[in-house]
Amino acid sequence: MVRHRSTAARLPTHQRPDLRLRASRRPSHRPLRARRGDSDDHPADRVRASCAGDGDDLIELPFDPDLLIGSFRVAWHSIFAFVGMLAGAFVSIRCARYLVRDERIYPFAIAVVIGGLIGARIAHVTDNWALYANDPLRALQFWSGGIGTMGAPIGSTIAGYLAARRLRLPVGFMFDISVIGIALGEAIGRIGDIVNGEHHSVPCGDVPWCVRYTHPSTLGQSTSVHPIGAYDGLLMLGIFVLLYLYWRRVRGHPPEGRVWLAYLLLLGGGRFLLSFLRTDPLFLDGLQQAQVLGLLYLGAGAVSLPVLVRRAARLATTSRARNGEKPLLKQVSDR
Repeated sequence: MVRHRSTAARLPTHQRPDLRLRASRRPSHRPLRARRGDSDDHPADRVRASCAGDGDDLIELPFDPDLLIGSFRVAWHSIFAFVGMLAGAFVSIRCARYLVRDERIYPFAIAVVIGGLIGARIAHVTDNWALYANDPLRALQFWSGGIGTMGAPIGSTIAGYLAARRLRLPVGFMFDISVIGIALGEAIGRIGDIVNGEHHSVPCGDVPWCVRYTHPSTLGQSTSVHPIGAYDGLLMLGIFVLLYLYWRRVRGHPPEGRVWLAYLLLLGGGRFLLSFLRTDPLFLDGLQQAQVLGLLYLGAGAVSLPVLVRRAARLATTSRARNGEKPLLKQVSDR
């Protein structure tokens, strides 16, 4: 991806780093007033005092958000997002082979990825409409950056449903194996968020993992803050592990869709809580957009998953009474 604008210019106004706080590549931990010799109580002094303490536990991140290749700049965020996409697709396709033995899984995977990107882009544009109100056509410029990952499940679900019906694939099963790969892909993609620091968070307290971005071109904050990108990555990694283990337990046994609902439940609850550490703009009734969507996903999973679990238990009981074994899904190898 070719970058023609400065990295700071790609962020919404509320997320652009405060350059006043960068006096050098490695700022001193002393208050700004003491270093500058000012007698006034500068607002930055209060921010620094409330964030850093003595700085002994501070982790400095000196990363350039872009990888320079000749005259081209490629964002680390894009690199890790691409790697995550490949890894997630590989895992989902391997899981799909349990039931689907032909090549229809490939167009299905492409449809899910495209649908997820469209949903994520729409979420970003609606959350930052002030940036696009004067030029709505900018919303179509995917290459300029800007996605809201919490919108991806909506887009990927719609696209996946249409593709599965078109390709005559079992909808619930394909949803289940898709979210396993999606969770892994998001976990890997968050490494890029850690590098470029575009997601801003609240000041960090006395914990040993507070971070501060020091590179002159960083999109991150120069004060001591929570590493929200790392938190999100660990959340998605944990969700991936739990979903895969759950899928191994229930695969082949109807009803399908339980893993997909578990994904909505875990993602919605996790992102709702973690977003309290973010400084994203408020979207509705004092909540950020990610929190509103998170509550919707959490509600859908919390209501629907127990219903399918009880249905699975009834099917298993009925099957054992009749045949002495659980009902198994049949493999799909043709149309």
